[in-house]
Amino acid sequence: MLYLYFFVLYSIIGFIFESTVYKINKSNCYSGVLYGPYTIIYGIGGTISFFINNLLNIIKNPYLNIFLCFIIFVIICTLIEYIGGNIIKTLFNIDKWNYSNHKYHLGKYICLDYALIWGILALLFVKLFSNFFIQIFIIIPNYLIITFLIIIFIDFIISLYIKK
Repeated sequence: MLYLYFFVLYSIIGFIFESTVYKINKSNCYSGVLYGPYTIIYGIGGTISFFINNLLNIIKNPYLNIFLCFIIFVIICTLIEYIGGNIIKTLFNIDKWNYSNHKYHLGKYICLDYALIWGILALLFVKLFSNFFIQIFIIIPNYLIITFLIIIFIDFIISLYIKK
């Protein structure tokens, strides 16, 4: 159940983060492809990063642990961005992002500078905020998370039919 909490939380945080970046850049873009205030690609990336961090907690050397987490987060987040970009293109016929104009890009959906940014953000959130988030999750009833997941699923189905 903990991973479902993280999925919902990181989906909402991702929406807020990306919407804030769009506002700062005075862009008229909207975060994600769904209608609600969540961007599921962030939920997936954050949840997998949290899971990997838990697996790597067996490494007791903090410097080695942080270094390995960062490298793996960069790889995982880049894969998620690549796969997510292709899925969004296939399902919704939208290019939500395009890094073709970046210096070190590989196709439209991944580039080195953003890969490093995603790795740093994943590392910061997992290492600095996970315990705080877990304390908050204790007071949130499970039915709220289940309800939110159902809303996201319904939104996905609606978005799939309307935006196609």
